[in-house]
Amino acid sequence: GCAYRQATARFCCSPFMMEEYQRRYGAGGTVLYPSRAADAPQFDAPPDRLLKNKEPLTVAFAGSINSGGYARALQNLAHVLEGMGGRLLIFGPLREADVAGSGLSRGNIELRGMVSSAELINRLRAEADVLFVPMSFDSIEAPNMKMGFPSKLTDYTAVGLPLLVQGPDYCSAARWARDHPGVAEVVTGETPTELSRALERLRVPAHRRLLAENALRKGKEFFSHAAAERILFSRLIGK
Repeated sequence: GCAYRQATARFCCSPFMMEEYQRRYGAGGTVLYPSRAADAPQFDAPPDRLLKNKEPLTVAFAGSINSGGYARALQNLAHVLEGMGGRLLIFGPLREADVAGSGLSRGNIELRGMVSSAELINRLRAEADVLFVPMSFDSIEAPNMKMGFPSKLTDYTAVGLPLLVQGPDYCSAARWARDHPGVAEVVTGETPTELSRALERLRVPAHRRLLAENALRKGKEFFSHAAAERILFSRLIGK
């Protein structure tokens, strides 16, 4: 708190962190969201295939599975997708040897391994229909879920695919999506029924396309390299 109050410039990774730090420490801050690389692939529109009545859905998750809450979210998603004939693609450090211990040993889960940010964006665009943004429901992780921000949204929103956010009502991803209506399907409960309903809505091509267009637009506004550079330097040089 002492360091935060004394700083000349204070950057917070979400508006929710900024609000909380203002309450705790009595000092204002500036929101600087996670951002993309300067050479990240850019697209003006979603892929044309989103308008096709494609069955079944392929949902992708990119990132580390570093808590039980995230593992459960992926387990539940894979279970619901299995009932619909769908697949779950996981990009990240999860290896075949680790699958059994994570509870993700299912026939409809495919591991894609670690890839560069640019390759990830291109492969998600080519292989997936929906991008999954889980946040933990575990009470012990509530402070981080409230104030932190899922950096995967920086690359996800560059892809041109619809977003599926699942997390508690208070988590930053759900709150961000609510603040920008039409940017994602949001599920604030853990039950398979709620998740299934959201996936059913995502089977409608026009709905997928609309969410994807909104995600592209908001991603450029909030997470582009240019947006981060503008905020950073304007604050540091006082202009």
